[in-house]
Amino acid sequence: MPKTRPIVRPNAALQNHLKCPILTIAQQKGGVGKTTWARILAEYFSLVREVKVLVVDLDPQCSLSQRLLQMERDALIEEGVLPPIHPSYDSADPDEDKEWDGRSPITNIFYGKPAIPYDVDGNPRMEILPGHAKLLQDVVKRTAADLKEKVTNRLKEFLRHPEVQGAYDVVIIDTPPSRNPLTQAALRASTHVLMPMELEPQAQEGLVHMLNFWRSEQRLRAKEDPLRLVGVLPNKYRPVALHQGILEAMRRDPVLAAHILPFEVGLRVAFGESDHSEAKPKSVLQLPPREEARREAEVVCRHLEMEVFGNVTE
Repeated sequence: MPKTRPIVRPNAALQNHLKCPILTIAQQKGGVGKTTWARILAEYFSLVREVKVLVVDLDPQCSLSQRLLQMERDALIEEGVLPPIHPSYDSADPDEDKEWDGRSPITNIFYGKPAIPYDVDGNPRMEILPGHAKLLQDVVKRTAADLKEKVTNRLKEFLRHPEVQGAYDVVIIDTPPSRNPLTQAALRASTHVLMPMELEPQAQEGLVHMLNFWRSEQRLRAKEDPLRLVGVLPNKYRPVALHQGILEAMRRDPVLAAHILPFEVGLRVAFGESDHSEAKPKSVLQLPPREEARREAEVVCRHLEMEVFGNVTE
């Protein structure tokens, strides 16, 4: 993308005819696999399907950013995870934006500063707008009067801008484990949403709240610009009575049954190992074809591709 930031203005016609779908991974409870699936899907589209992917990290924990980018830490503050200086930044350039400190987290779009994606090492088809732990938390603290104009709608205006839409084939957003303004901004910007969940009582309660959150957003959307729920993904499944019972009950529930995906993903070591900085291979999608983790990941990714793009070619 060009170095200069786009002049972002709402455009109803553009918002209803998007070239580049925007997929949010959302869930109210933490630890259900949001970041893992945001990363796997980004790897699938960029490495397997060979299309251009933009990853957006809205989670103040910045876990996804730390997996894809060499983040830095400020030891003087508790929320000290922040992105490095952007390679395109030149403090000696007289034309450089004097209000820009050279870092380019996603929060820059909320403060009128340049938001320039970073390349992801080893993956020429993936770029990331990383998180900035403190600034993301600051965004959440903004007053209610500021939310709609400066937070809730700003991400939509940015991601649906022609410059962004023309640069990528799919955008994937990781969100915090809550229904805060950052999650609301992600849903407002998106065309599709995936909800991973663990088959535990607390996760089931969180799912109900997140589904209500999605329905609230859906009611605000124009008919020609829906927010499509591609499904609820049973994740970290174990063949024990608790998980089996919860899954069977959900698939019998007249409200939930339509949203539960027709497969589950096991609690497998390979998914956790792939998060390690020294993992080899870097992605579960690069494991041998016989590995269960790869096979399950491919089933999910192909289903999501069909839901988002409408066709899958081998």
